[in-house]
Amino acid sequence: MNDPDMPSHHGPLLRPLLSARGGGVVARRVLPPAIALCVASTALVFLGVRLGLYGSAVGMAVLAGVNLALLTGVIRAAAAAFNAADEAAEQVASALRESEHRIRQLTESLPMFIWTATPEGECDFLSSQWAEYTGPPVDYWGDAWMQYVHEDDRAPTARAWAGARNAGRIHYAQFRVRRHDGVYRWFETRGTPVRNLEGQVVKWFGAAFDVHEARQMQDTLRQQAVLIELAHDPIFTWNTRDGITFWNRGCEQLYGYSKEEALGRRSHELLRTVFPGSREQFELELERDGRWDGELRHTTKSGRERILSSRHQRVEIDGRFIVLEADRDITEQRRSEEGLRRAQRMEALGALSGGIAHDFNNIIAAIHGNANLAIADLPADHPAQESLAEVVRAGRRAADLVRRILTFSQRQHVEHAPVELQTVVEEALSLLRSVLPSQIDLRSDLRGERRVVLADPTQIHQVMMNLVTNAAHAIGDRPGRIEVGLELANPGRGHCHAGTDVTDGSYLCLSVKDDGCGMDAATLERIFEPFFTTKPIGQGTGLGLPVVHGIVKSHGGAIRVESEAGRGSTFYLYVPEAAQEEPSAELPLEAEDVRGRGERILYVDDEEALVFLATRTLERLGYKVEGYTDPAEALRAFRTRAQEFDAAVTDLSMPGMSGIDLARELLRARADLPVTMMTGYLRPEDVSVARQHGVIDVVLKPGAVGDFGSLVRRTLRKRD
Repeated sequence: MNDPDMPSHHGPLLRPLLSARGGGVVARRVLPPAIALCVASTALVFLGVRLGLYGSAVGMAVLAGVNLALLTGVIRAAAAAFNAADEAAEQVASALRESEHRIRQLTESLPMFIWTATPEGECDFLSSQWAEYTGPPVDYWGDAWMQYVHEDDRAPTARAWAGARNAGRIHYAQFRVRRHDGVYRWFETRGTPVRNLEGQVVKWFGAAFDVHEARQMQDTLRQQAVLIELAHDPIFTWNTRDGITFWNRGCEQLYGYSKEEALGRRSHELLRTVFPGSREQFELELERDGRWDGELRHTTKSGRERILSSRHQRVEIDGRFIVLEADRDITEQRRSEEGLRRAQRMEALGALSGGIAHDFNNIIAAIHGNANLAIADLPADHPAQESLAEVVRAGRRAADLVRRILTFSQRQHVEHAPVELQTVVEEALSLLRSVLPSQIDLRSDLRGERRVVLADPTQIHQVMMNLVTNAAHAIGDRPGRIEVGLELANPGRGHCHAGTDVTDGSYLCLSVKDDGCGMDAATLERIFEPFFTTKPIGQGTGLGLPVVHGIVKSHGGAIRVESEAGRGSTFYLYVPEAAQEEPSAELPLEAEDVRGRGERILYVDDEEALVFLATRTLERLGYKVEGYTDPAEALRAFRTRAQEFDAAVTDLSMPGMSGIDLARELLRARADLPVTMMTGYLRPEDVSVARQHGVIDVVLKPGAVGDFGSLVRRTLRKRD
């Protein structure tokens, strides 16, 4: 190829001298002045000849000598220039080769692929790392490198590359490249356009980095971030300078604050946090240990306090410390545990009540019975009659009190009997008026018309106590009104709380209405759940309304509730009216029927006063009684004369031998012996076990003298 800097009209002799490779730079600087000197010397010679300074022959000789000398100098200078230029060119070439070698070594030592491409985007170079990664055969020319890209990534990669070329901007893309063993790894590539002086892209230079682990970590973090955002439990981050910096959906759902409301706020101020100790102690432990686990309390936007199992982790990010707080709402769990503990305490109280009820009933029965005997022994006008009558009345009240305690502790078998519901409600209202705060106005509108229902009066009292007390709590410390109503009603099907629906028929509707705080729909749905309460921790068991629900259901009734937040609540209790009193299967006993005809009765009770009372009472009625306070002694006596006894009456709870064990042994000695068992508190399980062992009946201990005779006579009737 011709040197672009050499004029085309130079002859073949000068062309090598003027070429770049033959020292053209030096030759171009030496020849022009040499030629100029030759021309000048020739002109001087001709001028000298013309002026006659010397002859033409001498002039020509001088001219030839000068030109020859000049030409010789030029040739020598040109040769020297040629040698210097060759040495410089060799040095430049050597330096270029060394630079290229270093660049190649550097390129091949980098942990990335180096690539170049034409302005049209055709790949024309890839560093050796590509071949080491993809394996032979290596074919990357043009767009052949795309065959190593994962098929799912080819289209987006091609679009990104085309977009960068068309816009002439920096190229960026991430895609998976197949390794020689078939495994795909993530790479990130960046390419920069190289432009000429006119701004046109003449080349693309770029590099591709292995970002597989980073991409996997990003994917993992992204998944974790999504999971944290969607987690049901509240998770948020905060620091002392910026406040809350992250707030997930669980926080929004539990605490009621949106992300916009929470970010930037101090968490302990926003949520009114109650720490187990002081906040300073909490912060000290968190800074010292880097973490804190425990229970604390947050208050929601609506003002409800929640108990949280909270975990705090102090972490450093970009030189700054933040706290990651993960909470779990355990409010209901703690309330359930507290309710369970209360229920266990109630159970323990019930067991204690059952244990002492036997002794109380024995004492009360002795007092009551002996008072009645004394009344019978004394003349009607005796001064002690009035006092004895008061003793009898007090005994009845004491017996009723024990029965109430047993019923409240759920240790007493409940019998439903015909009662006037209006009378029971009036009695409960009389008691409630004396215990309600003075600012609460308790009103009643009872129009039950003295209708009769089958119910247990004590349980109806309990229902009234629970409902009216709840109403008073809903009113709070301000003045308010509670209205209690009673009327005939037919609630209709499907209008009552689940589990207490009604059938067609006549019902008495007992209503309790208050003007307190009321309930929202969410609370209304859960009021009959055991242990559910809206009261602060320690102020409610969550058992009041479930007990009401259970009692009403056991009476064959139903419940309907109307309530609205801020507008009070009304409870409607429907109890079926008794059409008529159920006729007794047994004929009533007349006064003469309870008297004995000399029958021998075995009476066993560990309470000596009751043995004495029963013996005196039954002997007065014409029975022969053998009374024992020791069941083992009574059994020995019976075995020696089993056929002489007509019936046996025994206490249930006795030391050494229970009434059931005694009855089993008596019946083993004589199978046809009628046995009745008495107890101070009556439980269904006791009745079931006793009857399985052949006991005719299990009854509450009598509270009147006449009851002993009726009890024995019924026992003898069942034998006959």
